[in-house]
Amino acid sequence: MTETSGSGIRTQVIGTDLSSKTTRGVFGGREQAIDSAVYRGAIDRMAILPSTDHKVAIYIHLPFCPTQCMSCDRVAVITHSKAAIDDYLTTLDLEMSLVSKRLGRSWELSQVLVGGGTPNYLADAQLARVAAMIERHFEVTQDTRMAIECNPSRTSQGQLALIRGLGFKELRFEMREIDPLAQSALGRSHSPELLQDTAENARRSGIERLSFELAFGLPNQTRESLRHSMSWLMELGPDEVVCSEFVRQEQIFENQRMLDPASLPRLSEKMTLFSTMMDVLDEAGYVWLGPRTFVKANDPLVTARQDGMLFQNRLGYTSALDHWVLGFGIGAVSELPVLLAQNATDVTDWRSAVLAGDHPAESGVRLSLSESRERIAFANLGAHLSVSIADITTPLGVDLVRRLIEADLLSVSNEVARLNELGRQNWQYIVEASEDLWWLAV
Repeated sequence: MTETSGSGIRTQVIGTDLSSKTTRGVFGGREQAIDSAVYRGAIDRMAILPSTDHKVAIYIHLPFCPTQCMSCDRVAVITHSKAAIDDYLTTLDLEMSLVSKRLGRSWELSQVLVGGGTPNYLADAQLARVAAMIERHFEVTQDTRMAIECNPSRTSQGQLALIRGLGFKELRFEMREIDPLAQSALGRSHSPELLQDTAENARRSGIERLSFELAFGLPNQTRESLRHSMSWLMELGPDEVVCSEFVRQEQIFENQRMLDPASLPRLSEKMTLFSTMMDVLDEAGYVWLGPRTFVKANDPLVTARQDGMLFQNRLGYTSALDHWVLGFGIGAVSELPVLLAQNATDVTDWRSAVLAGDHPAESGVRLSLSESRERIAFANLGAHLSVSIADITTPLGVDLVRRLIEADLLSVSNEVARLNELGRQNWQYIVEASEDLWWLAV
């Protein structure tokens, strides 16, 4: 799972050491440079919120991978050095301490997502160290949803038992594709048999939730190959399926230059692929929870939506009212009252800031109170499938709703705009409808 969906960071560091970097940001035309003082101000604003709101979600970024994937669009570091990973964890611990001390130890965690990179590339002792950091700096309760992204090729029965023993109840697998030919075009190799073994071992280890992310719009992907992949996936019985759009951005991610642009589906073909995914999931009895996310009909989140208690943030869907997300590690994104912020994507810059006692936030978007409320309203559109027109007050937001209504993606009744069937199929373009509104996307 992230996000994801988890984890939806669109910058990248690829190299043989920890000094490579990219300058790409995630907030489009609104992005600006920010410093630690701006971030501290947002944390202070959180600290004075009423005690009933004292729940927060955290994202921890572990960027390490053993190899480079041709389609990768994450902050990733290629290294085989255990010492380099240990050094990173030491700095990560300091960063978490800076925030937790300022925020206050009383904040309970509603969600935790450890993403990457490949988090389960870490050694057992290193994974245990990450779990200990979380408990040391925040309040983990029985209700805290703890998830970790995993590469099925690197899992074992012993590692899965360790992960569950550390408190993680959810596993997220970013598969991209399952069809062997489609995977070969991406430089990946996860056989259906391997996935079956991993899913069975995970459940035997006590993992309660399995989330799989598949992409549409990949090189040489066809309706037939995607339907095969979806059929294989259905045999695994995942609790959650996330359908993500792949966009080749070779000017940002140099590794994607190895992908032949002529092999990529056109826009109309992408919509057909997405429709194929929805058809298979509908046939298998999955429920459309929200944009690109499907769950089993008996999933607790379906009940939460029926009760009006489904919410969405950068980590995905939750039944806890936790719009605020704290991001730790290089390139991690935080979502705070009136501020969206991304950490430095260069390890040296990130470490230097933390060792100096400063938060390593490097870029972001400062929002007005009305923009912050409007962002939450649009996030709720993806959760409740409706939004009150009265909650959309900024000129850009009002204009976006008008255009979505004119495009027949939203239906309006009694001053409430609801996402209709056409809007469901075209959601991935709604939050990207305007470069100026990129900050609305979760």
